[in-house]
Amino acid sequence: MGKVYKVQLSNENEWQLQAGDYAFKLSKATRWNIQTESEVSVLEELPYKNLLKLVGRGKGLVSNRNLKFLVTDWVPGGDLESARKDMDWDQIMRVLKSLAYAVYVVHRSGYCLCDLKPENVLLDQWGNAVLCDLAGCIKTGGHVEIETGGYVNNEDGSVATWEHDVFSYGMIVLQLLTGDVTKNNTGHNGFEIAKNIITRAEELTAEKEAAEENAGLVKLLKEQLIEQFKQMKKEKEIALGLLHLGLRCLRDRKTRVSDLEVMQHFHDIAPFDMIDSQL
Repeated sequence: MGKVYKVQLSNENEWQLQAGDYAFKLSKATRWNIQTESEVSVLEELPYKNLLKLVGRGKGLVSNRNLKFLVTDWVPGGDLESARKDMDWDQIMRVLKSLAYAVYVVHRSGYCLCDLKPENVLLDQWGNAVLCDLAGCIKTGGHVEIETGGYVNNEDGSVATWEHDVFSYGMIVLQLLTGDVTKNNTGHNGFEIAKNIITRAEELTAEKEAAEENAGLVKLLKEQLIEQFKQMKKEKEIALGLLHLGLRCLRDRKTRVSDLEVMQHFHDIAPFDMIDSQL
């Protein structure tokens, strides 16, 4: 689409919007392309809290060029890619939980994201995930046009299904809990990345007794989380359970966990109506 600018509007503005902070997303061209039209359509049809709120669209003179632009609410926490390396356990838990909810809502509305990755996730003032850059989001069963290598399983094919997004979600789980298992690079093969980390996890798990379920996965956690968990036994077990869930998201389509099962996992450890009043 193009660059995004934060614009602070007063009560009296030419667009007759309420005073506040907005994001103006400029088009690189003077005409809307198919992806932008698709994104606008999705945002209009899915007015949920965990999706970026579309305020309007228009055109104006920028650097002597008449450019199109979208106006959305400004989301103050920045994108997940920029924030993820310094996140503590509470922040990670909130992001993964709210992101699971957002993905589930999109699927139940008949859509697939197809290009879920940290750059396409914003964080609101409470640290909840807000989906953005939905140019790749299409109706379930459609042909996938936009995706990012490393966040897709190359064996899944080009038909948009919930499995695509669950795999991407699993990659994000692994990134937040273990560090860089993949990089945002179209040259990376998601299938190979998933196979390698699943093999490593199975090797670590095999080193432990069966009674110590998930215990071997501790070695996969980021060092700062291991340090934080020294005084947080319960949280450590929850994190290992989420790590195991993330690995199940990366399996082949026949054995991959569903989006409903992901939601149920979070409901079991922290019911949505008890913690996240801002979801």
